[in-house]
Amino acid sequence: MSHNMANLSPEERAAMNDARKQALEHHQAIGVKAQTVDSEFRRILAGKSEYKARWRAWAHDQVERIGSEPIRNGVRKMLNDWLESIGG
Repeated sequence: MSHNMANLSPEERAAMNDARKQALEHHQAIGVKAQTVDSEFRRILAGKSEYKARWRAWAHDQVERIGSEPIRNGVRKMLNDWLESIGG
């Protein structure tokens, strides 16, 4: 949907441009978060071969060290889903 911004006041145009900019930044932030969650999940999963029997404790510690709560929760969910998928 396009808008003819020529008929809008300068304040309305500025508000629309600000809203577009915020929407783009939000969309980009979601992508960065998803990439970070995926890379942390893969890093922790890769440690399984090194830590073997101690992997669960090590993985739990690694997840708790993630500073951002949304990323920590995303990694935790991916690990739990993965463990459930393998029956463990």
